[in-house]
Amino acid sequence: MVCDSCGHANDDHKAVTFAMFYCHKCNKIESNVSFSTGNEGQSGDHIDPSKSDDVLTDMYKSFKGMGR
Repeated sequence: MVCDSCGHANDDHKAVTFAMFYCHKCNKIESNVSFSTGNEGQSGDHIDPSKSDDVLTDMYKSFKGMGR
């Protein structure tokens, strides 16, 4: 499955809240995202981004790197 906002795979996203997801490839938070079947998301196992427990660490590292 792929994100209908940026087109990246479901497992590239982690849930921040019920309606907001952080995309590791875009390094941004997306709102009102849904995931649909697409080319990029059809290989390998897909992890539900709402099951992640380290999204705050990933966001911190991303934003810390942007300041350099």
